[in-house]
Amino acid sequence: MSVAILRVSPRWRFLFALLLLTAIATYAFTRTEQIQNKMESVIQTNNIKTNLLIDMRVAAMQHIKDLGGLTKAGKRQDVREEGKSIRDSAGTYFETEAKLGKLLATSTTTVKEEMVLQHKITEMAAAAAPTVAKIQQLAASNQSDEVAKLATAELTRGPVKNWLNAINEMILLENELASHAASTASFEYEHLRGQVLLMSAGVILLGLVAAWFTFTRLGAEAAPEKA
Repeated sequence: MSVAILRVSPRWRFLFALLLLTAIATYAFTRTEQIQNKMESVIQTNNIKTNLLIDMRVAAMQHIKDLGGLTKAGKRQDVREEGKSIRDSAGTYFETEAKLGKLLATSTTTVKEEMVLQHKITEMAAAAAPTVAKIQQLAASNQSDEVAKLATAELTRGPVKNWLNAINEMILLENELASHAASTASFEYEHLRGQVLLMSAGVILLGLVAAWFTFTRLGAEAAPEKA
């Protein structure tokens, strides 16, 4: 009976070691997939946010350019055409801003810094609004000289400049967040690799110890038979 037990025991030890290696492989695969999904989610979402911010910046710059165009609109027809362009660029900006706000509110990867900068952009746009309205009002009244003075004084500095700077600041933040997500994923991959190597080494060590005990026991039981 003891011989039968000796014959079965190594198989069970091998099976146990195989189960441990399978568990380690499953853990490694699951964690790798989790890390990959997390990184892709953050980077993909941040890319969408960045694209929306770039669209906002383009619309804002077009809006400012259109306002500057009022200084060259000598005729009422020209003023009306520039006014339409101004409304279109403003509509594009606010539509894109609404999409960004919705994404920030619903995304699980949104951080506090993003919400702060979004609020700052909204505040800066509101601060620039009186200047925009004043230029349009003067243009509608055919006060070209006043439009030129105000546009020259305000469209490249003050609230308007701060508005564009806030958008650029948030674009930089989104790029930094995406880069940080990639760096974090790389670190977690290396950490996981170390864990798997350590656990695999532990299983191999257990196998060697089990083999040593098995051969020792076989040698001890074979010695009396020879005697």
